[in-house]
Amino acid sequence: MLKLKRRSGVGGLSLMTIYVLFIH
Repeated sequence: MLKLKRRSGVGGLSLMTIYVLFIH
């Protein structure tokens, strides 16, 4: 996750949003 965030800030945000939606 850290690597992804460092690699792509926007991509990391999108992934985080998807994760939150899935968890919810």
